[in-house]
Amino acid sequence: MAEHDIDRTLRKEERELIKDKEIKRIIRCFRLDYYTVLGIQPGITKEDIAKIYKKKSLLIHPDKTRNPRAVDAFDLLRKAATALADDKKRAELDNTWADARSELIQEKGWTVNDDRLVGTEFLSEWRAKVKEILIDSEFVKRLALKREQAKQARERREEDELKEEKKRAKKQEASWESHRDDRVQNWRKFSKKLKHKKQKESRAKVLI
Repeated sequence: MAEHDIDRTLRKEERELIKDKEIKRIIRCFRLDYYTVLGIQPGITKEDIAKIYKKKSLLIHPDKTRNPRAVDAFDLLRKAATALADDKKRAELDNTWADARSELIQEKGWTVNDDRLVGTEFLSEWRAKVKEILIDSEFVKRLALKREQAKQARERREEDELKEEKKRAKKQEASWESHRDDRVQNWRKFSKKLKHKKQKESRAKVLI
């Protein structure tokens, strides 16, 4: 094999290793922390986010790598970029990052001007705190959703029971009305018999 062919092969393998590393990093990220999925932090412009997304998406595109997890990583990357393009979702995540930073500073007893806040170690802790807050928030949301679904199910059940009760009442009323003539006729027969019986009793008393 010629030297230039060896160099080309090595560059290709090196490129694949870079792709695999990035795919592995994305897969390991907490999917609701869109900044971390893209490998960035709050404060970056939308334009820069779009550029970074384009660069990373081209790097790990499923059509350009043999990595079987490329599709999953690419999907996570796309969802992260889409979410950060939404002003409301981005603002919510920005607030989460700000809260996480404040909590860490308070826990450590630092000031906002502490030099350690710009270190890589703090960034790692910061991302972990963001994940923790996002998980707690997601749990609360899901719990609220379950409660709302249970409430709606109960209301639907009560509504169905009320409809069924009205249906039964209507059916009973219809049945009552349909037998009105029979009841009137039976009452007349009974009244006639009762009258006839009283007349007999009256005649018997007269004879006595």
